[in-house]
Amino acid sequence: MPSSPLFIIALYIIIAYKRRRPERGAESRLLKEVSLFLGTHGIPEAISITVVTALHFWKRAMLLSIAGGTAAYMLLVQFVF
Repeated sequence: MPSSPLFIIALYIIIAYKRRRPERGAESRLLKEVSLFLGTHGIPEAISITVVTALHFWKRAMLLSIAGGTAAYMLLVQFVF
């Protein structure tokens, strides 16, 4: 393992960056933050989870499942809800 000062500084920067908590915003929306008592009650999230599951069991392709679920969620949020 390298012991140069530059390597150690880079390692500290990486560790400090990974310990930061994500900012609360549209880009860091988590499923656990969905409220069942406000807004659309998690309907777009539930539909997109169903799309991901159905695509994965149908095609067995992880990237297709993720892309399909993301597209379904974005379309639902932008045009339906």
